[in-house]
Amino acid sequence: MVRNHRPPSQSWRTFLDNHISQLVSVDFFTVPTVWFQVLFVFVVLAHDRRRVLHFNVTAHPTAVWTAQQILEAFPFEIVPKYLLRDRDAIYGFVLRQQIEALGITEVLGTPRSPWQRAYVERIIGSIRRDCLDHVIVLDETSLRRILRRYFDYYHESRTHLSLDKDAPIPRPLQPSGRIVAIPQVGGLHHRYERRAARWWAHSTNFWFPPTSQPLSVLKNPLFRAITEKTGESRLVRIGFGPPASNRPNGAVLVLNGVFGRDRN
Repeated sequence: MVRNHRPPSQSWRTFLDNHISQLVSVDFFTVPTVWFQVLFVFVVLAHDRRRVLHFNVTAHPTAVWTAQQILEAFPFEIVPKYLLRDRDAIYGFVLRQQIEALGITEVLGTPRSPWQRAYVERIIGSIRRDCLDHVIVLDETSLRRILRRYFDYYHESRTHLSLDKDAPIPRPLQPSGRIVAIPQVGGLHHRYERRAARWWAHSTNFWFPPTSQPLSVLKNPLFRAITEKTGESRLVRIGFGPPASNRPNGAVLVLNGVFGRDRN
């Protein structure tokens, strides 16, 4: 039997992993307003970390307007190698010229096959389910503001199973601390973080009559009330202070270091 000495070809999964950083997808989706106007949202998505590189809103999309969005999405020399899109008529000759001038190769999907652009279709569904289905859009400015807040949450806080439960912008590990909830997107979602509690400390001196004993000082209502009000406390020292003009000779000095912890 003759053996094939050529190295085996890489699998489809390996091929995608090697080229995913060079892939972007673009697509439009519509959003109705409270005035029954239809707005068009253009989204540019990078496949590697599911990042939204650019978005914009318009009521009247044209090929020239779309070509300008491509320029704004890829400034300077940061351009992908492949751009995936559908066969919508809005992508006219002007857009194709602009893409070719940037050195990007277009990859057209098969008609009626949105699964070929699964990443961008998925994020459009997430935008609707996580945000737009719960708000009322007034106009273009309102929609831009809502989407800008949502994309801040999407990039910094929203986790993805395909990213090992990380966000598109990697989040640092927080092994310890109190869990706090930070509202985002107007309270629709929250970002949960661990924060180390902030500690404060101060010292208070208590002077009692010379006849007082250390045990009676600890039971004194004044001392007990102060320690209960300030939270956690630690008795540092009980002793007899030296003579001075502002205190009687032999007065009992209680040097109390009080430590508290923020509750918020």
